[in-house]
Amino acid sequence: MEIGNWKLGNYGIVALIILGFLFPLKVSAGVDKKAGTTIGQVLEFGVGARACAMGEAFTGVADDSSAVYWNPAGIAQIQDLEFNFMHNDWFQGIRYEFVSTVLPLEEEMGAVGFSGIILKVDDIVGRDTNGNLTSNFEAKDSVLCLSFGQMWNEKLMWGATVKQVNLKIENNKTDKIAFDLGGLYKFEEWGITLSAVIQNIGSKMKFIQKDERLPLTFRLGVSYKLPQKNILLALDIGKAVSTSDIKFNLGAEYSLIPILKLRGGYNGNDFTTGVGFKIKDILELDYVYIPYGELGDTQRISLTTKFKTP
Repeated sequence: MEIGNWKLGNYGIVALIILGFLFPLKVSAGVDKKAGTTIGQVLEFGVGARACAMGEAFTGVADDSSAVYWNPAGIAQIQDLEFNFMHNDWFQGIRYEFVSTVLPLEEEMGAVGFSGIILKVDDIVGRDTNGNLTSNFEAKDSVLCLSFGQMWNEKLMWGATVKQVNLKIENNKTDKIAFDLGGLYKFEEWGITLSAVIQNIGSKMKFIQKDERLPLTFRLGVSYKLPQKNILLALDIGKAVSTSDIKFNLGAEYSLIPILKLRGGYNGNDFTTGVGFKIKDILELDYVYIPYGELGDTQRISLTTKFKTP
C-alpha cells in the first residue's frame, strides 16, 4: 500500500490501525458530556453465547458469524455458509434476540454478512405526570446490519458494517444509520491475532425531544491460541466516548474433547461461564450463564449451523 511517496508494509498498516484507535481515546476525554447522552442500548448487550461466555473478549477472535457484531473484519475468515441465532433469557421480561448469516464470496472477494437484533419490553406500566396509571405500552429497539469483510493479504483483514438503528418507546420512534469499521492482523507462526474496531459511527439523533448520540466505542483486542490448539485466550480493551472509563474484557476457551468446549471470562462487571457442543462440522450449540447481582441471572443460548459452499 502506498500513501504519497511512502510505502506501508503489513506492520505499518497495523500501526495505523492502532493509532487510529488511540487518537480518539485522547480526543474523547474532552467531549462535553452535556452535549448529549447516549441511547441505543440495543447496541451494547453483546451477541453470541460463545462470545459472551468468553467475557465479551471477542474482537480479536471474531471467527464465527457473530463477528458481524464484534468485528466485521472477522467474517473474512469464514469459509462456509453460516447461520447463527441467539435467544437471551433476560430479567424483568426483557427479550433480546439476534440472528446472523455470513456468505463467503468467490476466492479473494471476501464475505458478506446480514444480521438483525431486537430488544423488546412488553407491558410497561404507564403513568401520567401526576403518577396516575394509564394504559400499558411497549419499548422496542431493533438493528438491521449489512457487513463486508475481506483479506487484504494473507495476514491482514478489514471489514465494515452499515446498520440501521430503530428506536421506539410507546408512540415515540426514530431511526438512524451508523457504521462499524474493523481490522484483524494474524501472526500465524505465534498463534496471535491483533484487532482494532470502531463501533457505532454516526451523528446524533433526536429522540423524545432530546439530541442524543449512539454509543460510539473504540476497541483493541488480542487473542492467543496455544500451540496445543485446544486453549484460546483473549483480551479486549474498550473505550466509549460517553464515559471516561476504560473497560477490560478477558476470556478463555478450552476444547476438552472435539465435541465439548468449556468457556469462562470476565466482562468488566461480572464473571461468565459457558459451554459449547459441536456436532461434526455442521452444528454448534452454545450456552452462557451471566449473573447480574440483585437484578437476577441471565442465560443465553446460541445455535450455529454451517453448510459447505461450492
